Amino acid sequence: MSERLRSFSSGRQFHSHDVRNAKERPAVRAVLALLTLCVALGAYAAVEDSYEENDTLTTPWPPSGYWAPSCLSAVDGQGAIFTGDDDFYRIHAYAGETLSIQCNFSNADGDIDIGLVNSAGSIVASSTSTTDVETISYPVPATDDFIVWVTLYSDPGTPGNTYELCWSGGSLPIAEDPYEENDTIDMPWPPSGYWGPGCLYAEQGLGTIFPSDDDFYRIHAFAGETLSIQCDFSNANGDIDVGLLNSSGSIVASSTGTSDVESISYTVPATDDFIIWVKLYAEGGIPGNTYELCWSGGTLPIEEDPYEENDTFDTPWPATGYWAPGCLSGEQGQGAVFTAEDDFYRIHAFAGETLSVQCNFSHAGGDIDVGLVNASGSIVASSSGTSDVESISYTTPATGDFFVWVMLYGDYGIPGNTYELCWSGGTLPGEGEGEREGEGEGEGEGE
Repeated sequence: MSERLRSFSSGRQFHSHDVRNAKERPAVRAVLALLTLCVALGAYAAVEDSYEENDTLTTPWPPSGYWAPSCLSAVDGQGAIFTGDDDFYRIHAYAGETLSIQCNFSNADGDIDIGLVNSAGSIVASSTSTTDVETISYPVPATDDFIVWVTLYSDPGTPGNTYELCWSGGSLPIAEDPYEENDTIDMPWPPSGYWGPGCLYAEQGLGTIFPSDDDFYRIHAFAGETLSIQCDFSNANGDIDVGLLNSSGSIVASSTGTSDVESISYTVPATDDFIIWVKLYAEGGIPGNTYELCWSGGTLPIEEDPYEENDTFDTPWPATGYWAPGCLSGEQGQGAVFTAEDDFYRIHAFAGETLSVQCNFSHAGGDIDVGLVNASGSIVASSSGTSDVESISYTTPATGDFFVWVMLYGDYGIPGNTYELCWSGGTLPGEGEGEREGEGEGEGEGE
């Protein structure tokens, strides 16, 4: 009996030789031989479970993180234990919590014992009866990681035994969220650009907040827009407050209640960048808290497109060569145009070809016009309607370079507008020359 878990005193260090080596005992070797015969005659042995290889104190299941309070059957099925092949499971608990662990099995198929080991490797509790259930109840004196240890003390029948293992009473530590390091007003999330209207859950999951480790999120709004911000959480797990800061660092609005929701509504007096500030005002026992953060009512500024600087007739895109027939979406994405900052694109056509140019956009976002300019700088065709499409069809009288000119004629509210620009009907110089040379040579040979 001295070799069993039941004989371990609280605080004793775990050692691999604490479990008896069945293969070293003659009597057990005889039993194993008999069991081998039984298997050959049709008896069934237990098979390894899905939690392997969790055979040592340093390789528990799960391989990383913790097993959340639950039963194995709800994770990936029951466990299976064999002589000399113990199982270990990693859990967590905070000071003051009481861990409850229960292991159910058929003792007739093998006597299973269980133990609880702390992060120092000491066995702090165990259960070593001869019934079909082993249970542990352990009040946690200090926050720690723990290992549930399952061992097969005796194996009277077919090799191994199966078991159901459940635990409760502990709480998993809250891990940092994917928005870190967004701990200061100078390092908000996202690192560049803005967080578009929406909720964190739809981005990369819920946020987590800790004492002295605030979170900051960068958004944008135009004058006259009304920002709506809502933070949902469990106040019992920690009191969260939220604030709204402008680009000068001043708090322009805040919410500091004691319920499970903090909300802000703020009408923007002037176009600006804003920072949503999330702070853990008071803990609820367990370090940190999780939250859902949502915002709406603001509009992101239109950013410059990747074709810049193509703002003049002398600096078109591409910087060298020509834009081949196609659409901007097939290049580097849609274009963006702003007041007094036109866009120019260089194309080419041979005499007699018909150029087709089409620009699609939302007229409500700004009135865009397009023009076609020849190499001399003369506008040879244009389209300046008031719909969501501007289009040009132009038959070239002579071979030459041309420039598609995009301009924002009217800007309705938000600075700038985005557009899709497509063109066809022209041929690049190299392609055209090759075709014409080939045609000429073919005709000569044919004659």
